[in-house]
Amino acid sequence: MWICGRNRLHFTARLFSRNYVGRFVSIVSTLTVSTRSLDAGAIQLDPLQMDIMQTLKNYFENIHSNYSVLLDQEVQFLSHRKPDIVLVDATPIACTAAKKCNIVSAIVSNFTWDSIYRAMLESSVVDTGGISRDVLDEMVTLCSKDYCNADYYIQLPGGMPLPNNFPGLVVQAPLVSRLAVTPRDVVREKYGIPSSATVVLFGFGGHSMSDLSLSSKMLRRTGYVSSCKEKGCRCPQSTLSHSRETFSCQIF
Repeated sequence: MWICGRNRLHFTARLFSRNYVGRFVSIVSTLTVSTRSLDAGAIQLDPLQMDIMQTLKNYFENIHSNYSVLLDQEVQFLSHRKPDIVLVDATPIACTAAKKCNIVSAIVSNFTWDSIYRAMLESSVVDTGGISRDVLDEMVTLCSKDYCNADYYIQLPGGMPLPNNFPGLVVQAPLVSRLAVTPRDVVREKYGIPSSATVVLFGFGGHSMSDLSLSSKMLRRTGYVSSCKEKGCRCPQSTLSHSRETFSCQIF
């Protein structure tokens, strides 16, 4: 969650993890960071599979079960900082906190957690880990109500369905991407990849790939795999391993 201060642009990031701090500090000089667990995120089995039961359980135990306390604390935080706007990606409770403080809020995302949780619960094979299905339904409904307290939804490309009965203004945003700073042919020459070769991005988001394998049969003869260096990752010989600092889009 970001807030903009009056008179000049000043950003406050309410981050789920301080692992993201470096990314923002490098582009925003007037940045204040505070870490606050208002969202539970997704629990990944690997880069491609989500642990449904643990994801639902994590939000229920850490956020939903402490909802009133977390909301009160966030209202106090916003009342103290007095921001002009709250930008949300995509923490439900932040929308309600902003509403209680009479602060304009906008969701900036291509998904909301209520849609994801609802899809999980509709799965016929979901194991709720001993938590009542009715309780989880209430949790998802509360997420939807939280989002409906936002004034705007700036929906990024590839967006999932809107929260139920969302009353705010929906703005369809264009695709926003950081531009490559090095020409494609220069980068491919550096890594020894033919300009016509197919490149597959294998793994993203910093998740472990040590338990995944990718058969060379999945790729054409000219196929290459782009992945971060990780011990134990089983990939074809045509794998291009690079550091986490490498901007993969340049390789593509």
